[in-house]
This record gives sequence, structure tokens and C-alpha cells, in this order.
Amino acid sequence: MTQDGHLVFQTGTNHNITFKSISGGYVNIDGENIKVLAQTIKENKQAIDQLKTSPTVVPSNVETRLNNVEQRLNDLQPTGEVQRQLTSLQTRISSVESNVPNNVNSRLTSVENSLNNLVPTGQVQTTFTSIQNRLQTLEGRLLTTNECSSNPCFNGGTCIDRYNGYTCRCPAAWQGVNCDVDVNECGIYAGTDLGCQNGATCINTVGSFRCQCTANWHGIRCAERHDDCTGASQQELCGHGTCINRDRVQPGQPKYTCICDDGWTNEGNDPACTVDRDECTEAGSPCSRDPAVMCVNVPGTFYCGQCPAGFTGNGFSCLDINECETNNGGCSLSPRVDCINTRGSRQCGPCPAGYQGNGVVCTWVGVCNINNGGCHPQATCTETPNIAGRTCTCRPGFVGNGEGVNGCVAQGSTEGPCQSNPCQNGAACQVTGDSYRCNCQAGYNGMNCETNINECSSNPCQNGGTCTDRVNGYTCQCTDAYTGPNCEQEQQRCGGVLTGETGSFRYPREEGNTYPHGVSCAWRIETTPGKIISATFPQFNIEYHPNCIYDFLQIHDGPAASAHKLGTFCGTAPPNGGRVNTTQHKMYLWFYSDASVATDGFVVNWISADPICGGEITGQDHGVIQSPGYPGNYPHNRTCVWYITVSPGNNIQFAFAAFAMENHPNCSYDYLKIFDGPNENSPILGRYCNDTNVLPPPVQTTSPNAYIIFHSDATLSAQGFRLTYHAVSAGPQCGGALTTPQGTITSPNFPSPYNHDASCVWTISVATGDTITLTFDTMDIEGPTGTTCNYDFVEVRDGPDENSALFNRFCGNTIPSPLTSTGNNLYITFRSDSSQTGQGFRARYSTACGGTFTEPRGTIQSPSYPNAYPGNKQCDYIISQPVGQRITLTFTDFDVEDAATCQYDYVLMVASDILCEPLIPRVGKWMSNGYQNGYEKLDVKQPVELQSHQRLLVSFLQVHDGGSISAPLLGRFCGSQIPEALQTTQNMMFLRFVSDGSLHNQGFRATYTSEVQNATGGIRVSQTQALFTSDCGGMLTSLTGTLTSPGHPNVYPHGVNCTWNILVPAGNVVRLTFNAFSMEASTTCAYDYVAVYDNTTINPNSLLGKYCGAGTPPSQTSTDNYMTVLFVSDSSVAQEGFSASYVSLNASTLCGSDLTTTTGIITSPNYPSNYPHNRDCIWTITAPQGNQILLNVTEFALEFHPNCNYDYLEIRNGGYPSSPLVGKYCGSTIDRIIRSHSNRLYIRFRTDVSQYARGFQIMYDATSSGCGADLTSPTGSFVSPNYPMAYSHNAECFYTITVAKGSTIQLTFVDFDLEEHSRCIYDYIEIHDNSASGPVLAKLCGSQNPDPITSPGNKLWIKYRTDYSVPGRGFHIYYSTVCNNRLTTYSGVIESPNFPDPYPHNRNCTWIIDTTLGNTVNVSFSHFDVEGDANCQYDYLELRDGALMTSPLLSKVCGTELPAPLASSGEMMWINFISDFSVAQNGFRLEWLTNGCGGYFIQPTGTFTSPNYPYPYPHRRECEWHIVAGTGYSVELTITDFELESHSTVYGGSDSSAPRLAQICHTQPAGKPQVLTSTGNNMFIRFKSDYSVNGKGFSANYKFVSGGCGGNYSTPTGTLLSKNYPNDYPHNTDCTWLITVAEERSVVLTFEDFDVEGALNCRYDYVALYDGPNQNATEIVRHCGTALPNPSVYRSTGNQMFVRMLTDASVSAKGFKASYVTDDRVILTFTHMDIENHDSCRHDSVTVYDGNNEGASVIGTYCGRTVPQPITTQGSAMFVTFVSDPSVQTSGFRATYTKSVSSCGGDFTAERGSFTSPGYPNEYPHNTECVWRIRTSPGNRVMVSFGMFSFESHDNCNFDYLEIREGDVNGRFIGRYCGNDLPGNITAANGMWIKFRSDESSTAPGFVADFSSDLSTGGATTAKNRSRGYPPLTNFFRTEACIDKPKASG
Repeated sequence: MTQDGHLVFQTGTNHNITFKSISGGYVNIDGENIKVLAQTIKENKQAIDQLKTSPTVVPSNVETRLNNVEQRLNDLQPTGEVQRQLTSLQTRISSVESNVPNNVNSRLTSVENSLNNLVPTGQVQTTFTSIQNRLQTLEGRLLTTNECSSNPCFNGGTCIDRYNGYTCRCPAAWQGVNCDVDVNECGIYAGTDLGCQNGATCINTVGSFRCQCTANWHGIRCAERHDDCTGASQQELCGHGTCINRDRVQPGQPKYTCICDDGWTNEGNDPACTVDRDECTEAGSPCSRDPAVMCVNVPGTFYCGQCPAGFTGNGFSCLDINECETNNGGCSLSPRVDCINTRGSRQCGPCPAGYQGNGVVCTWVGVCNINNGGCHPQATCTETPNIAGRTCTCRPGFVGNGEGVNGCVAQGSTEGPCQSNPCQNGAACQVTGDSYRCNCQAGYNGMNCETNINECSSNPCQNGGTCTDRVNGYTCQCTDAYTGPNCEQEQQRCGGVLTGETGSFRYPREEGNTYPHGVSCAWRIETTPGKIISATFPQFNIEYHPNCIYDFLQIHDGPAASAHKLGTFCGTAPPNGGRVNTTQHKMYLWFYSDASVATDGFVVNWISADPICGGEITGQDHGVIQSPGYPGNYPHNRTCVWYITVSPGNNIQFAFAAFAMENHPNCSYDYLKIFDGPNENSPILGRYCNDTNVLPPPVQTTSPNAYIIFHSDATLSAQGFRLTYHAVSAGPQCGGALTTPQGTITSPNFPSPYNHDASCVWTISVATGDTITLTFDTMDIEGPTGTTCNYDFVEVRDGPDENSALFNRFCGNTIPSPLTSTGNNLYITFRSDSSQTGQGFRARYSTACGGTFTEPRGTIQSPSYPNAYPGNKQCDYIISQPVGQRITLTFTDFDVEDAATCQYDYVLMVASDILCEPLIPRVGKWMSNGYQNGYEKLDVKQPVELQSHQRLLVSFLQVHDGGSISAPLLGRFCGSQIPEALQTTQNMMFLRFVSDGSLHNQGFRATYTSEVQNATGGIRVSQTQALFTSDCGGMLTSLTGTLTSPGHPNVYPHGVNCTWNILVPAGNVVRLTFNAFSMEASTTCAYDYVAVYDNTTINPNSLLGKYCGAGTPPSQTSTDNYMTVLFVSDSSVAQEGFSASYVSLNASTLCGSDLTTTTGIITSPNYPSNYPHNRDCIWTITAPQGNQILLNVTEFALEFHPNCNYDYLEIRNGGYPSSPLVGKYCGSTIDRIIRSHSNRLYIRFRTDVSQYARGFQIMYDATSSGCGADLTSPTGSFVSPNYPMAYSHNAECFYTITVAKGSTIQLTFVDFDLEEHSRCIYDYIEIHDNSASGPVLAKLCGSQNPDPITSPGNKLWIKYRTDYSVPGRGFHIYYSTVCNNRLTTYSGVIESPNFPDPYPHNRNCTWIIDTTLGNTVNVSFSHFDVEGDANCQYDYLELRDGALMTSPLLSKVCGTELPAPLASSGEMMWINFISDFSVAQNGFRLEWLTNGCGGYFIQPTGTFTSPNYPYPYPHRRECEWHIVAGTGYSVELTITDFELESHSTVYGGSDSSAPRLAQICHTQPAGKPQVLTSTGNNMFIRFKSDYSVNGKGFSANYKFVSGGCGGNYSTPTGTLLSKNYPNDYPHNTDCTWLITVAEERSVVLTFEDFDVEGALNCRYDYVALYDGPNQNATEIVRHCGTALPNPSVYRSTGNQMFVRMLTDASVSAKGFKASYVTDDRVILTFTHMDIENHDSCRHDSVTVYDGNNEGASVIGTYCGRTVPQPITTQGSAMFVTFVSDPSVQTSGFRATYTKSVSSCGGDFTAERGSFTSPGYPNEYPHNTECVWRIRTSPGNRVMVSFGMFSFESHDNCNFDYLEIREGDVNGRFIGRYCGNDLPGNITAANGMWIKFRSDESSTAPGFVADFSSDLSTGGATTAKNRSRGYPPLTNFFRTEACIDKPKASG
């Protein structure tokens, strides 16, 4: 800007002005280079700083040398020259005394040399004596008289005393001897710079003068111009404007003007811009007028509202948005709906036929589901692929075409006069008295509607057209000269437009004439839209040419010559064989003739027809499909669907021969979609659209089915497509069409593992009337049994194709029960994905017969009837009717192999539900009188069942009066005589037909009916049966029901055999629950029992359970829709029996299970579809002890509720509903990775009756070992591994708890039981504040619940450790956030509970910030998101200016807007956060800082002062400064000036508990600074003032000084000495030493001398050692006194040790001397472990000690086959013992040992184990390469899983990496891994080779890996340390080994 002619550069707030020069340019001012000047100033400043730090040194012996000079002068003989020299010397010495020059040393030396040349004499001495006497006289008489004592100088003159007089030194305004004469400055200074300026009048005054300035000037000399813009702020002067100074006109009257900011103006004479401009009312609104946008005036500006919907812009200008350009305007894309742009909006066209919706969303409901497809209400609408999309058919009782409101007419009565159906042509007959009346359909009349009304009778066809009568209409066949519906339009002679659904034309028009030469005629035929045109050519004769280049007729599929050409035709053959069809409702024909030959031309007839495209193509293994009209353009609005099926065992390969369609990024307009399966729900192989010449690549299905959709919209078109297909083999053993009566199906490669990504389909078809039984022999498919089998599976469907009813989907290794089809077809699919494989499956199928019949009446027939039945067949038929019914069986045909005794093929029938002894025929046939004539009894308890290897000696059809083979026999039949009718006594009948291997006859056919059972019948019934028939067995088909033992709750009868068959709808399963149970007990349930079978037959393979005794059996669930329950009692003991109920459950909705596999997947029911309502699913995951479970939530979507009260997923750390809650999740928020604290997890999924969502998928992995957790929720709990069961040995778990900043943590011990010890050295919990190096808060063990523990801060670190011996129950700890705290630090952070995640409900948190006295608190917010409302009455944050809830309110805030910064008026601020029970947001984060004095300094130098320095400090103020230097430095504090009534205290440590260095409360001049130095690296200063006297305070500076006491040591060895050792150490010291050695090494420190003031608890002076980097680490020892510590040697567990020596102000002593060395550790790596296993390893074991004998601490005792992780000692020695007893002998163990720094690699032969990267859990070393080899027997597999993985990251893993190969270094490459992502489980056959490599750059913690194999024992290899005799292990043996590494030398 410019100001008074000046150019002013002014920055904005927080902005800079920068001048840059490039390419040799400079920035100059008045010719001076600014850059050069800046460099010169910088150099000068450096020189000055150097002079400040290096002052001139005055020699210390100046005074001595001056005294020597004076003495030598006394000996000199004064002469004239000497006298002069002495006088001069005296003067110079006086000058030296007052101001010693820098060169005083050299000059004194010169004087001394001169004096040495003088020769003193006696006369000199006399002269000096005389001079001295005279001087004394002068001093006494003259020099001691002060003439200035009378103050002779006036007006401020200064008096200077002189010899016998004085002199006055006058001020500038006075003169004269005594300064009493006034000086006239006006005369002296007139015209000079010292006088009045700028026309001012000078007025002389006594002792001075003054200037009377003109109006625009001021100042002492009127040299300053008035700048009225600086008299106040811009805002005070100009309001919202900029002040511009003006020259004053009137004295004392300010003069300025204001330039107003936009939006402001002034009013009247006031220049201030304080009046708002109302821009909205000024001429012409600044906002948009079309469309109108609201203008809103606000102070200083205005703003325009948003442009209306449908417009875009800033409100000043609004432009219409063409919504249709983006995503079709939101209108439906599939199907495509036209989007019509309107001003400010858009409209969507109607949904196409078959779709329903508003045009935005169009849902396919089918043409027939919308208004019945336009059919009559009494018509059935059937969707068809024609253009109308449907066919209307009148229902029975109605007649008509079915279309429209008159499409169906009631058929009328069929009684009385109408009985003979007199009405014709679909007319309805209506009875009228004794006669009838026919209601005719449109187009008919007559009494019986027998006459078709002749619509041609009115001669509607004109111009010679021929009328053809039709039903309710007519058509006109026009002559060649006319066209139109009624032939009313004359045709053009050459071309024209022809319309109508039929028509014809001839060219030339006159028959018999030839067409003229040189003509070009075009005809366009148009018919009804939606139809196509079919043209025929009754006459055709055009000059012939092979290429039709002379005369021709050219036909196009469309309205113009640009449409697709259907062909060019000439000669006498009719075009295209006589018929040409278009694909749309228009056709274009062009005739051309040249100048030569002419013939008689052609005739064209056309009709309209419905278009057809798509279709079902089956039975063809190759073919072609193409778009309608291909190779011409396809028509608009066409949808074609093809369903293609090739032979089973094949896939379909598609290849594109041509492709061109309207292009779109998402193919939303015109497209071709190919699905890998039979319908639109199948996986999509591709969606295609493009207008380029690039053909899509071939695609192949994974099954023999494909579904193809072609769709075009209403706009652009293209050539379309031509697609060829052919069948390709799915691979060996992969699918096929099976038609033999029996066979075997196996997965590909069986019994070897099946392939990845396999898809196989088998169809089994047998003779009509037969069924198929499928029996699985082997099942080994990826996926736990009982899951949804989403990965690999075999699926069986009851029918011929993939749309048939689903039996089930199988995976895992549980063999399913046999499956029996309901018809003669089975459809079997096998699929595998790209991950794990298994052995696969093997299944046998056989032709089955029989079945269950529940209809009231029906037909039963032998297999293949009426053809010959097959041989060696057994068919079981069950007829079941409601209880209370009985069944009658009537044979209508019978032809079974005849034999005298019906031994071969026959029918056998039995009666009664009571177990009958089976009858074996001896002689004779079944007699009509019904009983055992000719039979003998066989004394067995069960029916005879033939085994598969036995030959059938008897064949029969036997009928039983009941539901099973054990029911009473009604009869056995064979031969050709039709048996008599049979009737049961109850509601069930069982038939078994058996044929042998010889003759095969036609078989039998029988019908059955049911009726209500009466009291009497023709069948003999026993008394027992009569009593209990109604409740002893039966067919139960209801969805729910009950069954009880006969007579329940009374005692059941003896000898009962009851069978209940429970049948529920297909797709459901049966769950049976016992409510009461009391039966005769037996260990094998051999007497009375209930047996439950998972099938329709009583077969041991399908037995679910067999129960007896008094215990209630568990609930049982069938795997299919059938369950059989058998109740049997013998002849002895009887009890109350049982009561049970069953329920039918949807098989797809079953959920929950107990999971014990180490990996798996858990999904919500129906996943990935929406989960159902009212589900309660529980999963428990149990891993091996010592392992953790990792949940990986890959998808999560549940109904949301703030408290998850509706649908939720609950996860608990443990195996029980009472285990600690991990979280309750809903909505879409969940931790994606959840790790258990121990080896169990409890998962519960619950849904309510309302909304649903997609659900979840969780992958779990329990292969990694470990325990512990990082807890971040506001509240929670955690338990020890395996709690409440006994915890495992040698466990080490780490838990961290982190809550919101500003809060603390309270631990509450719910249960506690750890091995007891006075110092808790065995099993314990150790709790640290903040981290592992934080202060120890507690170390706990025992069985008493400890008191609650509250953390000082917001973090806790907890270590749980157990040894190898006594276990306990463990612990259960609950923690909670304490958010009511007083904060007293200099600065800090406060966060809402659970920040940054949503805060909990119903919280009331209060923080009081209490800073030092007299200071204030500043608060600013970085995040704020709290439930908002107008009054903040729900959730809010309240801040008050004080320490009470009644203190003045600063702010009450909610919502999402970041609050403004706040400040208190005093040293306290009260902050309160409230949340209610409803909405929870992400909360807040605020930072607070002490505003005032005090600070925290870590820079090497710095300064600070008391408040207001150098002015008096305020009353009642307290300030604290912390200064922290690095270890090995001390702090030197210099107080340069202080004046204190109150005191300041300086401490030589981190707080006021440290030794006090000084307390200052006096005054000291600036020239005498006070210097204080800490002995350690900390200093704490506190200043405090009271309410009374105050001084100006102090100024201080500090710097870090190397030395002091303590220091950092990083050499392998070293010595530590107390300060001044061996002299006494100083008082008030705080010295610290930090020793750091190489990674994987430890520090061994030995005290050699010790003498420190002693006291109880060492409360005065002491030396302490800490196992870590600072004093927050675990304290190793604290010692004082004169004796060496006992022991004198101490060892760290890591590579750091911290030493601290603290002394007070009293007794001092010699101190201490200590030396340290670096200690190697020993790492023992077991590579083979095969020792007799026992829980406590009390038989055979290997024990490892951390030392050189058995007295050392035990690291662990090991047995079994699992290799432990590498074992590291704390010292340089390891002791290993191996013990075996006389019992089990195994191969033993093998182990290698190394120094810690070199441990890597190994050769493993154990069955399982683990290994780590070098140095783990510390970071691995640089430039290291390790190779592990895991060996296993040939044919076995090895799996490696990673519990932790952290490497340097690189895209190609070129730096640090882990490489894995199969077998050895030359084996198959599996992968190279780096970064931080855990590799998945890795498997390999025949061993694994693993290489670890690190380079010279970055490092990381590395990895922990677990391996396992199928191998149970390992082979013999050499080792450095192994069990003696390895392998094998000798019995009863003990051996010892001591591994001792030499310690590092000093």
C-alpha cells in the first residue's frame, strides 16, 4: 500500500514477504547489496559472540608485581629526569589501578627492565623521604579541604573540588561561574536542527525553551507529523475500514479519512465505516434471478443461498444440471430407462415390461406379475420369449383368448339344459328356466353362437381389395395398385410407403408387363411396433447375374438403405428360399434396373409376426448363437435369453467370432452377459459391450451349464455378436452322465488330492419308477463339517438339474448318511477353490426302489413296472397316514417269479407293531386262512438281514402292519395270482419287495386307500397292541410334535417295539428334545432303550444315539428331513418311559458349533445373503493350551443400534458366557483383528424380529502360540490362559491397558490364585506404570484377592509369568477408566473416554486442572464430536473458571464445531463431560497449557526470568522450571540479578524431593552473579511469592556442562566411580550412569569398593541398580553402608543397566567403585523332541537350568513331541539334565547351542515345534543369513504358521526377507516374504527349506514361527547336544551337560 507517498509492504497474519533473486541477480537498496550486508552482519555477530565467550584475561599476579615496582622505586635516587619519570610512572600506575589496560603485562615488564638499570643511592632515599613528608603536609592542609561542601553550583550544576578551589559544570540551559545565568536557546538554535522546526514559534523559558507548533506538527521541536491513524486501533478509528491520515487544519483537531471495506459505509461526518451496506436491497440483486436465489444480508457482506435442486453454481449464477449426463440421471440402468432432462430436474421414463418401479428403481417381477400381464383376471399369464413377453390362457371354466377385459368368459353352467354344452365358440351357457341362453364371444352370434359375424359384409375393402373375414375383425388383401388397412391408398408406381399388418405389391403394377430400364424404386413397409415383418415372394423374375450387378432387389432390415442389408437378389429363385424376416417392424426394399435386359418383375406379400430370440439349447455339444439381425444391427428394446446345457462331465467354451455393441463404461445400455451356471444367480463370467474391433477373449464355464442374456435399449445400435460354443472336457474323473443301475463317483485324482478350482457335474438317471441311493465311503474336503461349506464342497440335488431340491452340501471329513432320491434322477456338483485341498470323496450309488407315501391314496409298483423288474433287488415301501386311520391295499396287477414255496421272488405281509419272531417258510404257500401253516419259528430276537456277501436264498414281497420290518407280517406273495386286499389295524403299512438273480417278471402294481379305523376288523390284534396302538410309533409329518412311550407317564408295557418316523419338508431338519426320561438301565442299553436314527431306516451307520437309564439324553438333530425313533422294551423291568418333542428347522438356518480345529471360518446364517430373524447362534473356539486365537473379520454388516440392543455379535475372552467381554458389535464397526487372551473364545450372534443385513464372515487361526493382549476399551477384563482351569507352565504373557489421556486406570481383582511365595519369584503378576520401563506398582502372587490398584497415568503394562512347577487357577482382572482426576503438570491432554472411538453412555467425568499459584490455564481443542442439540442438554462438555461446579461458566459445548480456545482467570479450571444413554459420538480431545511462568527445558542453553522482570513480580505467584540434560551432563545455572523478598529454591534433581542446592531470598547486585551446578543431569527451580513485599525478581540463564557425575557407557567393559573417589563424594548429588552393550548381551556389574552413608532403608545416601534404561525399570538392588553388597555381582536381563547414586546434605564418605563386563548368553535350540509325554513330565524329561549346576534357576522342563522355542540364558552358562525311567522308550531329543549373537538356523526333525529370527524379541542383526531345514518322512506334509512377523518392507522383498522352498534349496519356490503382514499358513510336501536374510540397513523384530508335520518320529542325525543313545532312548537313564561360555575379558 502507499501511505503519505511512502510505499509500505504489510503482510497478512502469519504470512511473510520474500524477495528472491536468481541467475546472478541481486536485491539492492541505495546500491547496497542486501545479501552481502546480511552476510557481513552475520559474521560480525559471530565475532561478537566469540568475544563474549572469550573475555580478556587479566594476569593473576598483577598486584604482586605492582608492589614490587613500588618497593624498587623507594630505593631510587631522585634526579630531574628520575623525578619526571617517577611522576609519569605514578600517573600511569594510577591509571592502571583504575583501568588496567589489555597490554599491562608487557608494559609492566618494560618498566621492570628499566628500573633494573637504575642504581639506587643514599641521596635517592633522602629525596624520597622529603617528597613523602611534603605530600603528607599537602594532604593534611590543602587536599583534605572540600570547597564543594557549600554547594556553590546552582540549577543542577555539578561541583568539582580542586586544589584550593572548585569548578561548576553547568547544564546545557545555564551558564556562569555558579550556573546561575539563563541561556537563550531560541537565539542560539535558530535555524539549526536543535531549534524549533516546521514553522514553529520558539519561546525562551528560564532554563529552557519551548516550541509552539503549527496544526499538523508536534513534539519538543515540532519535528513530528501528526499521524492520527496511530492514535488508536484501526477498528476504533474506522470500524470496518482502513485509516488514511490527512494533514490537520485546526490545532488539536485530528484529521483522517477511512476507506471502507466491502459491505460497509459511513454516515454523516463520521468517517468510521460502521454502517452496514444492504447489498440485497440495492439496485439489482447480486444473486441469481433465474432461477431465483435468496439474497441474505449480513453485517459487512451478503451471501447467496444455494442454487435450487437441479442447478449448479455459487448462487450468483446458477446453471441447469443435465442430470441425464451422469449415471443416466439416477434412472434405472438395468434395465435402462430413458432419462429426460428438464429445467432444474429430470424425469425417468416408465419401467419396461416385466419391471415394476418408478423408473429410478425397476424391479423385475415378470410381465405376468404386473396387472396379470394384461390378461383377463380369469386367465393365466405365462411368460414367453415373444415380443409381448407372455401368453394368456383362460382358466378351466372360462373361454376366450385371455387378453384384455373381455378375454375370458365364464363357460357357463353344465347342468340342466346346459348339460349338453349347446353353446359354441367359447360362449357361456346360462340356464333360464327350462331353457338356456348363450353369451357369445365377440365376433359370434346365433342362438348357440355358432355363426361367425362376417365383418366383410359391409365391404370395408376398397379399390378392388379382397376382404378376409376373421374373428371379430377382417383383413384386406389389396390389389397391386393400392395399399392401406382398407386399400384406400393408391400405390406409387415405383416405390412408396406401405402400412398395415398384411399387404402386397407388384412391380411392375400391370401383370404381364416387363419393368422399364434404368429405374430405381424404394418401398418402406411399416407394421405394428413390437412386431416383425415376414415377406414372401409368389413371383420373382429379375435379370440374372451371379453377383446381381445389373438388375436386383435389395432388402434391408429397417426403414432405410442405411439399415442392415438382408441381401441382394436377382434371377428367378425367390429371395432367401422364399421368405425374408426382419428383426423389427420396418423393412426397406430397393429395386434397380440397368439399361439392358428386363423381365416381368416380382410380387411381394407380407404379414406381421411376433419376434422370437434366445431359447433353450440342450443336447448339443457345439453350436452358434448370435444377436437378432446379425450381421445387421440388432433392434432396440430387445432382450434375449439363451440357456445352454452340454453333456455332464464337460464345460462350455465360448469364442467370439464377431462383436460390436453400443459402448458404455459399465455396459449399462446394450450388453451381453454370460453366466457360469444355469441362471442369473450364477457367477458372471463377463459383461461385454464395446464398439471397437477388439474381440473379447474366449471364456469357459466351470460346469456344463451357461446362461446368456442379450439386451438392447431404446437408443444406439450396432452389429451385435456371433458367439460359437463347444463342449470341452472338465478333466478325468470330473463329471459325467451316468445311467447304469449302480456305479461309483470320485473326486478328480482320487485318492490323491483333488485339483484347485475344479468344477464337476454328474447326473445319474435310472429307470422310471426307481429311486437312487447314494452312499459316501470317503469324505475329505476343505472345511469343517457343519459349516456352510463356502470353499470346497460336494452338493447333491434331488432331481435332474441344478434347479432341483437340495439334499445338502457337504465338506469336512464326516461321512454323510446315505441319501435316497424321490425320483429317478440325482444331480451332483463338486467344486473346489484356489486354496487348500484334500483327498476328496468317493461315493457309490445304486438303484433303489420303494419310498414313503403319505397321501390319502396312491399307487405302489415294483421297479421298472410294467417292464421286468431287475434282479437281486430289495425295495421298502412305507405307507403312513394320520393316527386313527387304517390302510387298505388292493393289488391291480401281480406277476412275480413263481415257486412252490415262494422262495425266489415273492410278497410277504406282516401285521402288528409288536416285535414278532421272523418266519422262515418251510413248506407250502401263503394260505387264505391267514396263519402260520407251513412255517416254523426261528428263535432269534431280530429279523434276519442278509449281508452283502451272502447269496439270496429267498425272495419276497412282504407286507407288515406297521412302519418297519419288525411290525406284524400280513403276508408273503409270489406267482401270477392277484392277492386279496389287505388292511392294517393302524395308520402305517410296511412292504418289502425282494427279487433274486434268476427270472425277472413284470412285477406288481397296487393301490392303497385310508379310512377311519373302526373298533372291529378282520385282522387279529393282540391285547397289548390294542392298548397301545395309538401311541406306539407312527408317521409324524407335522412341523412340530410330541412322542411318548406307551402309557407315559405310567409304566410302559413289556415287549414293546415302537417306531416313529418323523418326516418334515425337504430342506428342513428334525431336532428331537427329550423332556422326561426313565428306563431300565444297562451299560450297553441291551434291554430297554430308545434309539435315534438319522434316516428312514434302522441302520447302525445312521445311529445318532442309543439311550437308557435315568439321565436325560441330549438333543439330537438330523442331517436331513427324516428321523427315526425306535423304542424297545424287554420282558423284565419297566419304568415310566420317556416324553420327547420335535421341531422342524430350516437346514439353512442352523448356526453355532463347538470348534476345535486350529483354523476355520465362521459366518452368519445364510451368508453372504441377509441373515434371518430371531436367531441365537453360539460358537466356542478351543485351541491347544498355550495358543492364542486370531479372529480376522473380513466382512461385517449388522443392524445398527447405539447400544447394539437389536442384532449383535458378542465376543468373549474365554469359553463361557461369563467370560470377559471383548466387545458387543453391530452396524459396520468392529475391530478387524481380534486376538484372544488365551486359548478359548466365545462368540454369540443374536438377531431380533425386525431388520436384517448381510451379516459377517470371520476367519480364525489358532496355530500361533502366545498370550496377552493390548486393551484399549474404557472398561474390560482379562483372564489368565485356560482360566478358570489350571494355567499352564512356563508361560509369559504381556498385557497393556491404554485409556484416554487425562484419565487413570483402576484394576479390580475378581479372582486371583497364583503359586504362593514371599517374594513372588515363581508365578506372579508384575504391574508397571506406562510401559515395561515404568515404575513398578505391584508384584503379586498367592490366593488372596489383592486390593484395587490405580495407575498414575493412562497406561499400564502387566507381565504374567509362571514357572515349570505348581499351577493355580490363575486370575480374572477387571479394569475401568477413572475419569475424575486432578491434573497438576505444566501441560497435558484430556480426551473423552474411548477416544477416538465413540464414548460410552451415561458417563460423568470431571477433571480439575490445577497449575501453579498465580498462573492461568489455556485450553484449545484439536477434535470435537459430541452429540449436539440446541441447548446441549444430552451430551456436553462444560468448562468453568475455578475448581468447583459452581464456578463461573466459561463454556458449555456440544455438536461437531471446534470450540474456541478458552482461558481461566486463575490457576484452576473445572471440566465436566456428560453423556446420556442414547447417541454416542467420537468425543473430544483438548490440550491445556500453563499460561504464565514456568517451563520445561531440554535445550543446551536458555534463559528465564521471574514474572514481570525487571519490574516487581506479582504477589501470590508460584513458578516451576524443569531443566533436563542428557546423561553425563550437569546443569550450570547462573542467576545474574535478583531481588527477592520471597524465596526461590533450586534442587539438584527432577523435583522437590531432590537435594536442595540453594534457597535465595535476598538482594544481590547484577555485577555479582550467583552460579549453581547440579551434580546430575536434572535441575528443578521453584519461585514463590507471598501477598506482601515484592521485588524486581531475578534473571537467570543456564547451560549444559559435560562432566558432572555419571555418564553414558557403551564399551564392552568399563569402570564406574563415585564423584571424587577415593575422596569423599560431595553433598546433594544425583548422579546417574547408563550402561548399554550390544543386543543379545547382558551387563554384569561387580562392586569392588563401597563406602556410603548408611541408614535404615538407605533413606539418606544410596546407590541403586535398575534393570533397564532408566530408574523406572525394575530395581535390582539399593545399597548403602560400608560393606560390599551381597552378592557383589549383578546381571541385567537385557542389554542395559541404569545406576543411580543419591546423596543428601549431611554425612559424606568415600563412595564406591564398580566394574562391568559384557556377558554372552547361551541359546539352546531343540531340533528334535520325542520324549515320553506326561502332563508334568514326571517320567522322562529334559531340564534346562540358567547357570552351571542344578542349584541354578530352572528355565524349563520338557517332554512330548513339541519342540520348544529357542531357550536363552540370562548368563553365560547353561546346565542341562536328561532323565528317563524304566517304562516307555522313545527316540529322545537333539539340540544345538550357540552364543546368543550367532544363533540362527537349524535342522528340525521333530513332529512340531517353533523357531524365531536371531535376537527375537529384539531386532535381528544386520548382514545375517540363517537357514532352517524341516525334515519329514516322504509323503508327509509340513505346515508353518507365523505368530509374529515384522521385517523391513520392500515391494520385491530385496532387502530383508524370509524365503521358503519345498524340500531343500533346489525345491519348489513357495514364496519370499517381508513387511509386517503375517503370511498365511504354508504347507509343503516332503519337508521345507527356510532362509532368513538381512542386509546392512534397517532392522526389525523379525518373526516367530510354529511348524507341525504328520511325522511322529524323526531319523537319526548328528548333533552337538542330544539325548544319549539318540535314537532310540534307553530306559532309566540320567545324563548331564554343562555349557559354559568364557566371559568377555576386560
